[in-house]
Amino acid sequence: MATPKRTRTSPPTASPKPAPKALVERARTLHEARRQRLAADGFDAIARVRERRADISASFYDVGEALVVLQREGIAEALGCADFDAICRDHLDLSPSHARRLVDLVARLTRGLAVSLGVDRASALMALVDATPDDDAPADILHATLVLPSGAKLDVDKAPTEAIYAAAKELRQAAAPSAKRARGLTTSAAERSRFAAATKRAAGDARFEGIEPRLVARGRVKGAAVRVDVPLDLWEAMVSAVVRAKKTR
Repeated sequence: MATPKRTRTSPPTASPKPAPKALVERARTLHEARRQRLAADGFDAIARVRERRADISASFYDVGEALVVLQREGIAEALGCADFDAICRDHLDLSPSHARRLVDLVARLTRGLAVSLGVDRASALMALVDATPDDDAPADILHATLVLPSGAKLDVDKAPTEAIYAAAKELRQAAAPSAKRARGLTTSAAERSRFAAATKRAAGDARFEGIEPRLVARGRVKGAAVRVDVPLDLWEAMVSAVVRAKKTR
């Protein structure tokens, strides 16, 4: 008589065990220890900035180095702030755009070069470097003679700071695509009024400092547009605010 075949049954899959309480507590302890270290670094950097605010023109590089610390991942959260901009406003009474310029100087210039130039001239040099079409080092541009789009020559090392800023502006304008406005188009009084009101509201927010919006006519069908260059972090914040508002409707 044939023996019936036995079917193999898979053992029941064990449900994942919850993490032991000791491991959970250890993870919390490590997280809190890290938060405290970051907070200590952040408050130390804030103290350094505050100490040098009175003479920031002479101590701008030290301030920039402290601001670099405040931009590190996790620092803002450890300090109870939403982001780097909030640290600047709430703890330093410093414009976020000004703070980012100092961070940029520290990232791109050596201490010796930056201090020898001073904050205004160093900022002008950075503007010129960013405006030139080639990927030149700041030290190379400083000792170069540039031929500007107008045909004028600029001896960067000997030129006044204002002339360096003007040269950077000329180079940017020459590189920008020419956009001719259609003949006969103009903005309406209502559009200009709305633009003025929005610009006034933006002036009360430090994040919009240094931003220059421009109202552009596009005809009655399309309506007016606003053209403006904004920092990436501000663009992200604007998009997030619009998306959140749309979702809550």
